[in-house]
Amino acid sequence: MSNICDWVASNAEKALLVEVMLTPKPGLVDCMNSGAHSDMNYFTFIESTKALAPFFKQYVQLGVEHEGDLQQLFMKARQMGVKAEQAMLKATKGVNTHKGANYSYATILTAVGYYLKQHPDKTTFNAKDTEAILLLSEPMTYHFWQSELAQLKDKTEAITNGERIYLDYGLTGIKGESMNGYPLLRETVLPFTRELLNVTANVQFVLSKALLLLISKAEDTNIIHRGNYEMWLNVKTKAATLLAELNEDNFQYLISQWDQDLIEQNLSPGGAADLLSLVVFFLYLEKIL
Repeated sequence: MSNICDWVASNAEKALLVEVMLTPKPGLVDCMNSGAHSDMNYFTFIESTKALAPFFKQYVQLGVEHEGDLQQLFMKARQMGVKAEQAMLKATKGVNTHKGANYSYATILTAVGYYLKQHPDKTTFNAKDTEAILLLSEPMTYHFWQSELAQLKDKTEAITNGERIYLDYGLTGIKGESMNGYPLLRETVLPFTRELLNVTANVQFVLSKALLLLISKAEDTNIIHRGNYEMWLNVKTKAATLLAELNEDNFQYLISQWDQDLIEQNLSPGGAADLLSLVVFFLYLEKIL
């Protein structure tokens, strides 16, 4: 079991590195520029990933060793996630590179561990395994976040950016994805990406299209925080338009052009980027990449 835990954790680390290495990306840190971010660059992401990596195996082992229900498992994952986030912030000198990604990996990697405990002979993963793992996040997280969101209106201490956006617009962002078993990944983006990889071996093109699909569909509260609600709707529309126009000859040029537009507007679809790393992670688990 230890070997497969190591392998799962290493795929999570690789997925984060692939996400930042994908170039060009709109408004996001990549190998070419820092996107709309003045406080981080490619090297910041390398340090952040290096700091988080030791926790990835711990998340998986947490799920394997857990005795109790899934809500209790999530609380353990949250506690470990706080330590991982502190290690990340220490490595980046306070820059928030992977807070959202760390939340999802804490949830999903512990779910992978729990799934492995139920299937101790499993050595390979397929699309059905991926769906089952993602669905575990619903019973893990739903009641906790439902309770937290219900109490927001009466909260007296300072609220976070995500909480403010929920109160203003009813958007739940990555919390909503996990509460519902990551439906955007399960039902839309992973099937789309698997199918496209059957048609072309150009992984950069495939992941670029997957990112645009995510931007066009996800509740990306990062964009609203950096801009406003209308800007977010405009970004979603632009992503959908580009997705239809993109081909293997023009995708780098078109995305580079949009990258400059988003940099000028100081907008970054960071939530979509975090979800893209999860797509890559499951493609590695399924040995499609």
